[in-house]
Amino acid sequence: MHIGMKLLAGYAEREDAASLFQDVDNPFAAIRDLGMTFVETGILHHWDADLYRRTAREATNHGLRLNLHPYLREERALNRFAAHGENVPRAALEWALELAAEVSAIQGAPCMVVFHAPSFNERRLAPHERTPREAFIPRVQAIFLWIQDRIRTQRYDIRVSSEHQLPAGAREANLIGETYDELIRTVEGTEFGLCWDTGHSFIGTQKLGIPLYPPRAYLEKVAHVHLHDVTDGRDHQPIIFDGVPVEQHLRLLKEAGFDGDINLELSARRVVEAGGFREIMPRCVERVRRAWHAP
Repeated sequence: MHIGMKLLAGYAEREDAASLFQDVDNPFAAIRDLGMTFVETGILHHWDADLYRRTAREATNHGLRLNLHPYLREERALNRFAAHGENVPRAALEWALELAAEVSAIQGAPCMVVFHAPSFNERRLAPHERTPREAFIPRVQAIFLWIQDRIRTQRYDIRVSSEHQLPAGAREANLIGETYDELIRTVEGTEFGLCWDTGHSFIGTQKLGIPLYPPRAYLEKVAHVHLHDVTDGRDHQPIIFDGVPVEQHLRLLKEAGFDGDINLELSARRVVEAGGFREIMPRCVERVRRAWHAP
């Protein structure tokens, strides 16, 4: 088990992220000194490969690995994916996979790439015109199968996981991967694992009525974890509020043989509100360690 945290590439230019490290000389050194071994950065607004290469080099120089979490939205949204012809989402996937392979080469270790399955928004259609949710699952599976084929063809040394979705509620009709069984099906036929986002599944318990604890079949496929707390319906909170049952979740993972990365995927703003990096991050890291090594 390896502990790391979310760190935005180009954090110094983001007001919320910069405020998290306002009393820290070097974020990478501070993260390493807490015993963490990796950082994970989201790719949303900045599709500049050089930015992420620089982040990977800086992380490596401080003894850390880098994982990537591309958010494919708007013109890059995967619900518009096509395996052939001119296609922006496919080009975005190719770009992200190639970048991850470069990161792997820089750090001398595989880069984990975390993807969300696509959403299929049909809420504006009349109920009798809506496509059954089940019909979208093969489309999602086809995308992950294409990703696997791309990795094999290009011989990329990277890992991929499909993330547990935050329940969409009324916003989107078909956000695939909101339940345990459905997330397993997104990677059916591939060698990919699951990313258990404990905050997302916890909110799924509240909004969708899914069980608080995943079934064994789900736990055995978990290859990556996004760990955060939930308070008043807001996720990405530091794990200090006892909303999400952190100890029980970690015990289940350990019993299932999990040995991957646990990313403290925390909102910089919410860490600052709770007390700041120097106060909050050591508490979060220590809670994970204590829970993992508990008899």
